[in-house]
Amino acid sequence: MISLALAAVLFCQAPAAQDQQTATLRGISSIAVAVDPIAPAAAQAGVTEEMLRGEVAQALKTVAIPVDAGARHVQLTITVNAVPIETTRRSTNGVAYTVAVSVDQEATVKRIGEPARVATWRRAGIGVARNAQARDAIRDQLREYLNAFTAAWKAANSR
Repeated sequence: MISLALAAVLFCQAPAAQDQQTATLRGISSIAVAVDPIAPAAAQAGVTEEMLRGEVAQALKTVAIPVDAGARHVQLTITVNAVPIETTRRSTNGVAYTVAVSVDQEATVKRIGEPARVATWRRAGIGVARNAQARDAIRDQLREYLNAFTAAWKAANSR
């Protein structure tokens, strides 16, 4: 589970860091999409790969970025993790979850001149929801991060 200190680091990015991340999106004309395996607790809440891919497709459509499975040099990755929250009586009454959206690109390590895959843009966070609301809470958080991505992409490519 992510500690609160780490969560604070993930949420509190300096404006300069956000500008640098936004700049890395310049010139992206198509993107591959990967969805990491879904944790059992998220699947039990109704989160599916199809649902996550649908949210990504809808967000990318708003800015006319085509999904291209062959665009391996740029990949948008969705990661959803979840664990059940149990009471002291061992009944499950909620889910703690994380949602992460990252853009991974090929880059060259200057020092050695070798290619590497690096996350150049990222949003991640944690949440807690009752079982009945977990699917919608995860979807809402994913939409928030996808909206941040499309806004950053527009900012980087409108110049």
